Formats: sequence, structure tokens, C-alpha cells
Amino acid sequence: SSHDLNKQHMSLLGSYETVLAKCKMLRQKIAESKAGILYSQEQCIQLQLEMSILSRQNGTLVKAALQKMRERAAIAREVQGIHAELSQLEAVEHTAEQQIQQDHKRLTYLATHFQELKQDKLEYEKEAEKILRDIDRAGHS
Repeated sequence: SSHDLNKQHMSLLGSYETVLAKCKMLRQKIAESKAGILYSQEQCIQLQLEMSILSRQNGTLVKAALQKMRERAAIAREVQGIHAELSQLEAVEHTAEQQIQQDHKRLTYLATHFQELKQDKLEYEKEAEKILRDIDRAGHS
């Protein structure tokens, strides 16, 4: 019925908006991840500079240099993790965008179908009125 179609239409609109909100949130997370990667890369460059200075100093600073290397390796692992997370987020965003497109196609189809049903209903009502008039006329003659 047209009431059910209307409910379906509203439900699809609701899920469409939910998916859009999720996409917006994912885009925000991706932007934050990218900023985090840039920050980590800057930290790596900074650590490399510090290490070159330490390497010119005497042997008592070797332990500190090794510690910096460990930190740098930890940051590099963190950067790799952020890259992986970013790839996952981009994949999820792509899936969400595909879902939005599918939902949009479905909404368009339902809207068209709804209009066709309304048109059919009008034609049936006209036909029914005509039949009733014919019956009425036949009853009077």
C-alpha cells in the first residue's frame, strides 16, 4: 500500500542519513590519521637530526643514541600502524559511499513506483465512478 511505501521511503531516508553521518565521521578520522602521520614523520626527521649530533659526540653518549634509535623504530612502527588504519578507514568509506549510491537508486526506484501506483489508483477511481454512473443510469431506465 502507499502507506507501506511511505514508511519504506522514510526508513531508507533515515538509513541514508545514518550512512552519510558515518561517512562524515570516517572522513574526520582519516583527516586526523593523516595529521598524525605527518606529525610522526616530523618526529622521525627530528630524531634523525639528534642522532647525527650524538654520533659526533663521545662514546658515553652511545647509550642515549641507542635509546633514540629504539624510539625512532617505535615511531616508525606507529606510522606503519596509522597507515594500515588509514587504508582500512578508506576502504570502509568506499564501502559506505557504494551503500549510499545503492540506497539512492532504491529510493529513486521507490519514488517512481509510488508515483505509478498513485496514477493507477486515480485511474481505478475514475473507472469505478464511471461504472457506478452506468449502474445508476441502468437502474433509472
